[in-house]
Amino acid sequence: MYIKELTNNEFDTFTKSYPINSLFQTKEYAFVMNHQGYESKFIGLINGNKIVGATLIIIEKHHGYSYAYAPRGFLINYNDESLYEIFNEGIKKFLGEQGIVAVKLSPIIVKNIYDSNKNSYYSNENYSHIYDYMKRLDYHHYGYNNFFEAQRPRFESVINLSIGTEKLFNNISKSFKTKIRTAKKNGIYIRKGNLDDINILYNQVKNKYPRNLKYLTDIYEEFGKENKCDLYFARLDTKKYLVNSQNKYENTYSISQDINYKLADQKNSFKLINNKLDIDNKLENYKLKLVNATKMIEKYPEGIDLASILVVKNRDQVHMIIDGYDVNYRNLNAKHLLLWELIKKYSEEGYKIFNLGGVSNILIDENKYSGLNDFKINFGSYFVEYMGDLEVKTNNKLYIMHNNPIKRLIKKKSA
Repeated sequence: MYIKELTNNEFDTFTKSYPINSLFQTKEYAFVMNHQGYESKFIGLINGNKIVGATLIIIEKHHGYSYAYAPRGFLINYNDESLYEIFNEGIKKFLGEQGIVAVKLSPIIVKNIYDSNKNSYYSNENYSHIYDYMKRLDYHHYGYNNFFEAQRPRFESVINLSIGTEKLFNNISKSFKTKIRTAKKNGIYIRKGNLDDINILYNQVKNKYPRNLKYLTDIYEEFGKENKCDLYFARLDTKKYLVNSQNKYENTYSISQDINYKLADQKNSFKLINNKLDIDNKLENYKLKLVNATKMIEKYPEGIDLASILVVKNRDQVHMIIDGYDVNYRNLNAKHLLLWELIKKYSEEGYKIFNLGGVSNILIDENKYSGLNDFKINFGSYFVEYMGDLEVKTNNKLYIMHNNPIKRLIKKKSA
């Protein structure tokens, strides 16, 4: 067996049939990162005429040396220790000879899977074995981080689409079902976007997302070449929203007047008085919504996009790259409806998995990302816990020169 650099076609053919499935180990993702200023290589382990392991390597160049990343880890059977050792030694030699000091990976090695109630229902029996032999191969493990410190999230939220749309909707929390129905009644509908709409998505996510507009554009263009990328929006029909707001206000006003007439005859009815207070509160709320609806139709007579989602489809999986919404209209619950409609759409099209992306450690109840976690929990997702980040040196001499622990210590103290 030997290591060699693969062509685009060789790597693409291998990834389309290999059991490990990750959009971050595809030729399309390599091209995206090329546009971000990174060099990329496809490397394979060859046995006879067959590729038995491979990886996309993203290379970041510094002064005098380079550092490599294997997004979501190598495409190799981690349970086959002897095969992995051959691949590991080969790739270390291959990269080291090119002045690359080390490679960092965040492999798709499952540690645990948790249900929406945070109960573990699957633990990988081979996890400890894999972890131990990788440590013996001089891999440095960066620890079990709880948030988003790793190269890729250590926890991801996933929905099993194969159970059918009826069960999928039943798995959604009661409060989210109400928000989905209300959003639809308010005149929110789903539309498919195109390249010209990427800036709408970017404006909704730019304050929370580290990547630039070009990155999102490149994702759409590269994966879109084979129809692997979709951009969808939840758009508000402002005319329908105004009509709906008027109807709610008028109906509530009518109820309020009816209670007023009854109170004239039953002045000491505490039940009626409480009903009156409740209705008047609703009336005031609907009045404010009617005022806002009137302003919206004046400003956006053709409608407005309130939420957005960019997804990549890779084999039988759908991966949510990024989602956003207009913070000024978050109370209209457009993102709830948008996500549900996409869950339903991709389930009906035969996809098996909808990956909603990263979450923080779901076993920690109080953290600044609890809102993100809860949003995904309420859609009935389960949670996959991975190994986390690892690093292996590929050129010891250069690594020592550019990673002097004394320099790191001084830097840490001065920070």
